[in-house]
Amino acid sequence: MYIKEIEFVNFKSFGKKVKIPFYNDFTTISGPNGSGKSNIIDGILFALGLTSSRTLRAEKLTDLIYNGDASKKPDFAQVTIRFDNSDHKLPLELDEVEVSRKVRRTKNGYYSYFYFNGKSVSLGEIHSQLEKAGITPEGYNVVMQGDVTQIISMPSVERRKIIDEIAGVAEFDERKQKALGELEVVRQQIERVDIILEEVRTQLGKLAGERDQALKYQALKAEKVKFEGYLLLSKLKDARTELQNVDKELAGKEEHREKVQLLLNERMQELQALEKTLEELSVEIRKKGEDEQLQVKREIEETKGEISRCVDSIELSESELEEADSRRRKAFVEIDSTKGKVGELEEKLKPKT
Repeated sequence: MYIKEIEFVNFKSFGKKVKIPFYNDFTTISGPNGSGKSNIIDGILFALGLTSSRTLRAEKLTDLIYNGDASKKPDFAQVTIRFDNSDHKLPLELDEVEVSRKVRRTKNGYYSYFYFNGKSVSLGEIHSQLEKAGITPEGYNVVMQGDVTQIISMPSVERRKIIDEIAGVAEFDERKQKALGELEVVRQQIERVDIILEEVRTQLGKLAGERDQALKYQALKAEKVKFEGYLLLSKLKDARTELQNVDKELAGKEEHREKVQLLLNERMQELQALEKTLEELSVEIRKKGEDEQLQVKREIEETKGEISRCVDSIELSESELEEADSRRRKAFVEIDSTKGKVGELEEKLKPKT
């Protein structure tokens, strides 16, 4: 890769468009003092953005605009460098690469523009592209007049650095150091990943144990539910049997109650009949004499005794009836309780959705 052509427009002493061709190998430009030889180097530095305006022997960039003819006052200057890239040292699918810079004077100052293959870009983008071909602002791609003397007089170590840089060795050293740095970063990252992997393995083992425990718990829980179902079925069967027995006992108690109630009714009728007879005898006593009264009294006493026996029988029947009612109520309570248990068991046995 080499400079194929430089084009100047209104740059310093070049008041018109000037194209200077360069050739591969060695090109020499000669001429008298003031002919603009140094301006060619300045143009290269200007176009590639490798230096400041003071290094270009100008206070400001607008001083680089041609000012040698009073009749011609251009407001811009432009330098374009065309590189032969047939060796593709600059990694582009182009055999020719063009870098251009223009500075334009304005009322408030100036504007500076960079172009790469005709496309407007920034100075950083220009440097980024040129670095791929080994052209940097800090490098010795352009050796100025005093640089040769300085290189000769500097220590051998510093001179070796410059030679390495010109030969491209410094770039490889820099890449090597960069690669070693990246390798160290990768090594540290691998160590961190190994630590993370070890932690993950530990956590994985712990999770596997927890998974086994969870599976065992699920199996035991399913077995528990199954046996609880068997137990509920057994309780339901017992509750239904108990309910049937209570129903039978209730039916028997009801039948006994009806019998007692019938007996009580008979005793009440007998009592009413005896009370009526007693009343009739009392009336008769009042009508008859003493002997007859005594006879009647005996009959009355006998009747009272019979009444007393009837009353005792009635009280006994009432007691039995109350006891039957109590048993009946207790049976109803037991039936309600048993029905509630049956309902709960049937509800538990229903499949859950």
